[in-house]
Amino acid sequence: MIDAVADNIAFWRKDNTKVVTDGDHTYVYLHGHMIADIDMETDTMLISACGWQTSTTKSRLNALLGDLTPSRAGIYQKDFQWHLDHGDGDTEVMHSDCTYLVHLKS
Repeated sequence: MIDAVADNIAFWRKDNTKVVTDGDHTYVYLHGHMIADIDMETDTMLISACGWQTSTTKSRLNALLGDLTPSRAGIYQKDFQWHLDHGDGDTEVMHSDCTYLVHLKS
């Protein structure tokens, strides 16, 4: 998945994960739900659990965050609640059906 994103591959799929690139955007899907929208023009990524805060969703998002963010942002769970650590001291609670903006490497 990470190589498909990094190499700007138009379409890649393995098991339950799919990567689709369309112009400046790369979309990552898990079980048909778009969990990430990577915008290379603005160097931002929108992420969401799409209502599924599972270990697989968290793993896919953490792989993207760890590879694409300058401060190795990540998601962790505390007391059954997900938190997005932007890697710069800024942390926010993640709700399962909301979208979050993350800044990427230049």
